[in-house]
Amino acid sequence: MIVGDGNVYKLSNIIRYSQLSKIKRESVAEHSFYVSWFANRLCTWYKLPDIIRLMALEAAILHDIPEVITNDITYDVKQMIPEVSGLLQPYEKAIIKEHSERVYGILFDPLSYEQQIAKALVKHADILSVMQYCTNEEDLGNKSFIKLKQDTETRIEKSKQKVESLIEKWRNKNAKEHGDISSKVTDEDQVWCGSSN
Repeated sequence: MIVGDGNVYKLSNIIRYSQLSKIKRESVAEHSFYVSWFANRLCTWYKLPDIIRLMALEAAILHDIPEVITNDITYDVKQMIPEVSGLLQPYEKAIIKEHSERVYGILFDPLSYEQQIAKALVKHADILSVMQYCTNEEDLGNKSFIKLKQDTETRIEKSKQKVESLIEKWRNKNAKEHGDISSKVTDEDQVWCGSSN
């Protein structure tokens, strides 16, 4: 029988961006849902197989589970104090590994192209979720998120390039082994994934 995990449930009580004034609060649990949603859309957008989608979704839903212990330490804080990431990583790895060996492999030791793509998709989805939140706050009239939104726009482009580079390498490898597997992306997918190309 599967029962609830009180520690996991605590993610609904941890509010993101605690150092910024906000109009609408977002919990880590909500954010994990949005990251999963974006990861799923990205898999559709790039027409990736179910195995990569499954890896990305499992990693997305668990990517912030260490925050049950560490709380939400935002990207900008980690940039200002780089030592923080190094100090937290052993704990983050241990907590992720405790919840899922597969997700640990994807996020911290990706061996296959599929795992590398799943990891990059989760990172990109995470950044897209930040942009979604910043845009919502801005739409509600909150000026506190302007700088974060600008920084996030730059991060999105870099992250997108990494995802697309990995997918291209994986597709080239598969094309050599199994023939052409190219695919076309629809206009609807472009809108959902934040691209206008």
